[in-house]
Formats: sequence, C-alpha cells, structure tokens
Amino acid sequence: MTRRTMKPFDLKELPMEVALHNIIDGTDGDLRDRCGALLAMYRAGKKEVPIFLYGLMAYNYRNIARKEIIVQALENLETKEWANILFNELRYIESNNSTRSYIDAIVKSISKFPLDMIRKDMETLLNDKK
Repeated sequence: MTRRTMKPFDLKELPMEVALHNIIDGTDGDLRDRCGALLAMYRAGKKEVPIFLYGLMAYNYRNIARKEIIVQALENLETKEWANILFNELRYIESNNSTRSYIDAIVKSISKFPLDMIRKDMETLLNDKK
C-alpha cells in the first residue's frame, strides 16, 4: 500500500483496549501515555472513554501520585462528571505538603471548565468553612 492509498487513521474506530495495555500495572509514564491516548480517542468522538477514566481515579483512590498523573493528563476534559469528581477530591482531601501539587493540578483543571458548568460547585466550595 502506498502513502497515497493509505486510509486516514481514525481514533474513534480504534478499540479502547489498545490504550489500556499497562495502565494499571505499568509505570507512571505508561499511565500518563495511556491517559493521553484515551483522551485523544475521546476527542475523536469515542464518548465512552471518560467512564473508564473516572473508574481509573476510583481504582487509584489511595495513590495521590497516580491520581495527580490522571488529573494532569485530563486537565482539558470538560464533562460535568469530571468536574464532580474533581470537586469531590477537593472536598475530601486533606491539604498538606504531600498533597499540595495534587490539589494544584485539580485547581488548574477546574479553572479550564466553563463557569456556568462549575459555578454552583465553586460557590459551595468557597463557602465551606473547612
């Protein structure tokens, strides 16, 4: 097949399993790369991808370093569900030196959402006396 006759590559048609290799047991670099690949699939129109990514956050609930990688990789994902997950993380995480960069990554991600999508959660968080 020559370059002229090659079909364009469509990420939407690619099975998600391709991006899942080593996402659980791999290195932090593998996790970052796989999250990026999944986000690219989502942007190409594979709408079921975020469901897996939300589950990945739950799977890593005790591992702040890996959750930070996920949040950084998905900082441009703007779904209401992702916003809810991020706000819940802010509500329940204790702020200290070891969580500071994770919290910064969450705030950076939230700052990219349209205001009308996050206004209520932001007001609730700002009014929280915690």
